[in-house]
Amino acid sequence: MLIILEGPDGAGKTRLAQRLIERIKAAQPGAPEPEYIHKKTPTETSFLAEYLQPIADYRPRTDRTLILDRWHLGELIYPEMTDRQTLATAVEFRYLEMFLKSRGAVVVHVTTEPTAILQSLTERPEHDSLEYRVLEQHAAFGRALKTTSVRSITYDRTQDANTSTSLDLIIAHACAAELDTPRIDINPTYVGAVRPAVVLIGDRRNVRKDSFEYDTAFVPESATSGHFLMNALPKYWLKYCTVGFLNANEGYPVKIFPDAPVQPRYVVLGREAEKTLRETAELEYFGVVPHPQYVRRFHHHARDSYGSMIQNVSMSMEDQSTWRP
Repeated sequence: MLIILEGPDGAGKTRLAQRLIERIKAAQPGAPEPEYIHKKTPTETSFLAEYLQPIADYRPRTDRTLILDRWHLGELIYPEMTDRQTLATAVEFRYLEMFLKSRGAVVVHVTTEPTAILQSLTERPEHDSLEYRVLEQHAAFGRALKTTSVRSITYDRTQDANTSTSLDLIIAHACAAELDTPRIDINPTYVGAVRPAVVLIGDRRNVRKDSFEYDTAFVPESATSGHFLMNALPKYWLKYCTVGFLNANEGYPVKIFPDAPVQPRYVVLGREAEKTLRETAELEYFGVVPHPQYVRRFHHHARDSYGSMIQNVSMSMEDQSTWRP
């Protein structure tokens, strides 16, 4: 399970995390102990390094449980409140959300009455001036929850009778989300919607020297084909998370969606991926377009045209591998 606790300072996230850990341990004796990550400091390096790298190796449908106390939604809130420049770009934010959805994450919005939050804060031995901007944080997290495409639920501390009922409800949602995921175990490079309308297929990851080796396809680090591709795609594909990415040379493209009532439409990026799919005969129908690395290198100015062409090929299933702007 992958559970993310988000909410204003003093709402009770850490206490809830502790209770969840104890409840999961009691319900799953012999299973690995839940892993707890508390994000205390602001983003200092890059958005992906801070929020994707620590959980990049997570796989759903295993005995592993991650509980993240404060995660990526804070980057929509705290930079503005502290007058600092956020390192999160829209592309990186959307990609992280695609990763979280494909791994069955659940965001728990931890909230309570602002007066109860203030009372909690006064009991702390150390104080931060930002913590006392309770109403701002309260409203900001409410807005941030409307922007996320990750499955989310609300936990109101004032309505918790201090029984296991609320904990079991959160765990049940997390279990359901974990089971409603693609078969990441047979293609760990997949990232995207649980039931995508379109899947874009590359060949293999190209890890730059001195760079972290992410498991997923087309990670949008700066000056990479993944970054170029994400910026080229139709904005609503990313906003509503209707697309997915994977690599053909690192797993099975079709078998990861065994329960999908309608199979997605596949667009192959580049000749290497096309060659693999022709040889394995895994896909009967797919469209073909040039690899984004080629377009980025030789036709960078045609990024939007490239994205429109991908959208058209996802409907026509044509071979546009020789496309040039």
